[in-house]
Amino acid sequence: MAKKRMSKKQLVSSVSFFQKLTAALFLISFVLGCLLGNLLENALYAPAFSLFQNTIRRLPALAIDRQDVFFYCLRENIKCFLLLVFFAMTNAWRIYYVIFLFYTGACYGLLFTFCTLLYGLGGIPQFLCFLLPQALICVPLYLFFLNKLEAFHTDWFLPENNAAGSDFFFFQPKKRGLLFKQIPLFFLVILLLAISSLLEGYLNLPLIQYFNSGL
Repeated sequence: MAKKRMSKKQLVSSVSFFQKLTAALFLISFVLGCLLGNLLENALYAPAFSLFQNTIRRLPALAIDRQDVFFYCLRENIKCFLLLVFFAMTNAWRIYYVIFLFYTGACYGLLFTFCTLLYGLGGIPQFLCFLLPQALICVPLYLFFLNKLEAFHTDWFLPENNAAGSDFFFFQPKKRGLLFKQIPLFFLVILLLAISSLLEGYLNLPLIQYFNSGL
């Protein structure tokens, strides 16, 4: 038992402050998204809720190309990845990081609200259907990747990594080396995002259609 408690403590201590901050900001924005969805149900988001409701009801009968869904998800995931990497190399990184988390959390909060408004407590499994199984990859991946980008951003702007008289990183050997060192990590992230997109297109979509066919 002591050994088990020790491993749990080590696991908790290994989670960085930045990862905790990331999770906290996401949860705050998720709650705000839920509140927004409930407060503005009959005003600003009424058309969006109506569209969501009609789509969900028609979903089991829709013929959706899973390959198209896969490529769409992959394209969106890669776009998100590239924007994060780009902003990590700018002074606007932390602003973009906060905006990214608040936008993502609020969107999922609205989705949760739409599901529960439509089905009550039964909307919770419906909400989970939208997230699984790809979230099992995406959630830990983004916690890990955002933490790595924060460390990369900090190193990027260290005085010793900035060559005088050149603003373009390609002409700064230390910055160029720092970026090249991240290439294995970037390939790993892209690979996991591709797997997540594959799951979303070929497993998540049939799961949603099957679940909604019984509602």
